[in-house]
Amino acid sequence: GRMIVLLNPGRRHGMDELFYDWGILAEDMAVFDSSDDFRARGGDLIIRRFAPHPITQMLIDYKITALFGLPRPVRADPAAINVDGLKVEQIIGSSSQSWAERDFRSQSPATFNLERDIPGPVSIATVSTRSSGSDFGINIQGGRLVVFGNADFIANNRLQTYGNQSLLINSVYWALNRNSLLNIPT
Repeated sequence: GRMIVLLNPGRRHGMDELFYDWGILAEDMAVFDSSDDFRARGGDLIIRRFAPHPITQMLIDYKITALFGLPRPVRADPAAINVDGLKVEQIIGSSSQSWAERDFRSQSPATFNLERDIPGPVSIATVSTRSSGSDFGINIQGGRLVVFGNADFIANNRLQTYGNQSLLINSVYWALNRNSLLNIPT
């Protein structure tokens, strides 16, 4: 199958087992950034770190940023690195001055704790591809999963901002394996 998941921090999603099968960790943490260069006036994160991937390539080529509300970390599960038929890629990350805060609900203002938090850059979007075959030479079409650690980047007030709409449209096309439609400006 194909699936796109958008998860905000502080939300119980009940998909831990599914994510485990696809090699993705989506811990209930929040990503903060201490640099003013990576925060908009309203507190949103300005995202400039994209890994080369069909979903993000246009943003890289044209140096387009994205605007995310408070995201949660979504990263590759280290245990899934050598799993046959599974390819997990972190495609969007926060800045080097950011961190994923474990105590984001109780600690105000958020401060980095080396023992509990994840130092930046922190992955906030990850894709996973599952392929399978058989000993009989039959290729069975696999699936694709895209997980964003934020749902607000496609909200009405952010969708037309920077590269947000392109991220969403490219994610849909990639998940559907419509590669010829990728990176066409919306």
